[in-house]
Amino acid sequence: MNKPSQTAKMPQPSPAPKRGLWAIGVILLALVSWAVLGKFAPNPKAPKKDNSGSNQQQKKETDKVSRTENKTGLKLVKIPAGSFLMGSNYQPDEQPIRRVTLSSFHMSKTEITVGQYKRYCEATGEKMPIAPDFNKGWSKLDHPIVRVSWDDAKGYCAWAGVLLPTETEWEYASRGGLEGKKYPLEDAWHGSKCANSVSPYKPSGTVPVGSYAANGYGLHDMSGNVWEWCTDWYSDKYNPSDTNNPQGSPTGIMRVLRGGSWFNTNPDLFRCAFRYFNYLLNPDGRSGDGGFRVVFRGLP
Repeated sequence: MNKPSQTAKMPQPSPAPKRGLWAIGVILLALVSWAVLGKFAPNPKAPKKDNSGSNQQQKKETDKVSRTENKTGLKLVKIPAGSFLMGSNYQPDEQPIRRVTLSSFHMSKTEITVGQYKRYCEATGEKMPIAPDFNKGWSKLDHPIVRVSWDDAKGYCAWAGVLLPTETEWEYASRGGLEGKKYPLEDAWHGSKCANSVSPYKPSGTVPVGSYAANGYGLHDMSGNVWEWCTDWYSDKYNPSDTNNPQGSPTGIMRVLRGGSWFNTNPDLFRCAFRYFNYLLNPDGRSGDGGFRVVFRGLP
């Protein structure tokens, strides 16, 4: 049997079909790319959303916060807008529990200090309160100011361009984002986490602000150290229909205080929902364990 010649060539397929398929693939890829890019490319005729007004408003608010901090020595913390369950079933005046909604606001990181209140008095000619024995001569500038009435606190706010918090703002901020918890840091009482006189703790007076850990919003001493004035009149129950940026009762005899103090011996008084009032303190009385912190609500 004869072997095939070594020089004989096998028939070769025409390359034309391969070039044709390649060309078709390139065309299809181009069409797909054009369709995808055309879908997501910005339409030059579509009007762009104008955020300049919102940005300008935000810049004005930021500038106002900075000027306030520079003037007063305060550090203001942004509290986000949101909703939470306000109140509790522990006391009748903490009811009814209802979900309330708040716009964002700024709150002072700590209680107003002796040094910050002195700056106000020096600028306005107001007199400092009589110093307590535990802070003679008001020498401890980083301690919270005490022996200030509600009216004193309002005077400071008018000078600083800030406000006293509403009860709703105070409770919302004190919870630090923890829904339904009893205390600013957790659900259980731990006396080592705030300035108080619950046994075995026996402080002789206030402590420097910020001595204890901040809550989830970066706020210190939302329980303990000093009671804090709120702007609300005290009422024996909440209005169940007042759920959007509540302002509290329009009339009353006593103003509300929140947070508990270094002098208190009952853990119940340090709860986020606890509401305190005292006939001797309202609204022009003063106490060695009563102070305040402030809020800034932005521009109208």
